[in-house]
Amino acid sequence: MNIERNKDGQHEQTILEHVAGNVSMAIDQTYAYGGLVGACDAFAQNTIDSVLDDGYTGEDAMDAANGFSKLFQEKVARLLHETAGTFNLVDSDTNEDIRHATAEEVIESVNAGHEGHILVDGRKCYVA
Repeated sequence: MNIERNKDGQHEQTILEHVAGNVSMAIDQTYAYGGLVGACDAFAQNTIDSVLDDGYTGEDAMDAANGFSKLFQEKVARLLHETAGTFNLVDSDTNEDIRHATAEEVIESVNAGHEGHILVDGRKCYVA
């Protein structure tokens, strides 16, 4: 997925600019949309609409929505890490605390989906 494209300069904004702007607005307006899920859903649709309105294709719009979701999750995870304090890296098999998780591990765990399992130094882990 390449969300940095702007085909032949024919569009007002690159797809990345559409995505980044909507991520910032979604985070700022999370409360108004009933939480993170509501904001993510609403602004993913806004991203699709704005990309289509700018003359991009449907495929470009779907790339933008996927890029939006990934960037939104990364920014939320980074904000959590920065504002909520530390999170622990936990062994998935033993539930043993390994150490504090890095911001990148928090992001990777959030992006891993519901279970949040990631591989760290060959160990299956999650962030808690």
